[in-house]
Amino acid sequence: MTLTAVSVANGRKCRSRVCRPSQWGVTRSAERAYRWACTESTSQVGPDSGVILMNQPKWSKSNIGYGRKLLNSGLEGARSGREAFLNGRPLGPLLAESVRNALMPAAFGLCIGVLGGYRGNLHRSGSKVFGYGFVGGAIGFAASVVWESRRFAASVASGALRNIDKVRDEHWLESNPIDYA
Repeated sequence: MTLTAVSVANGRKCRSRVCRPSQWGVTRSAERAYRWACTESTSQVGPDSGVILMNQPKWSKSNIGYGRKLLNSGLEGARSGREAFLNGRPLGPLLAESVRNALMPAAFGLCIGVLGGYRGNLHRSGSKVFGYGFVGGAIGFAASVVWESRRFAASVASGALRNIDKVRDEHWLESNPIDYA
């Protein structure tokens, strides 16, 4: 169904042909556009008005293409950020070093988890104590690996964001051309 609810006939204020856009399940921006066009007493929706109404398939195709372009540029930026950080070195030794450095915090987390399992009741079952120890060790290990690889993650994220910003700027300039004349 096309978004033709906003119409102006012979200079009159706009009226809804079928029903309000909120009843169609369209986005809030379409609802705002409908309200704006209906509240402006001088607005004219027509071929010469500059107001463009898109139908749902055209809008979704346009946004899917833009989303795909953003995703691809983000992935390419992440690859370039990874390569910039590694400078030709393989990723394996960096991750192995992070894992080696994470063993001590994992053991510390395991001890805290076991002590937390015994907290208040010395007659808890072994499986509960083991479960608390496992959770504590996993939290300690994960936090340490994240902390050890934070510079690598920052490089990958900044590369991805840099490329995504370029695509967003290009998209904005396509939608809002600048006339230098």
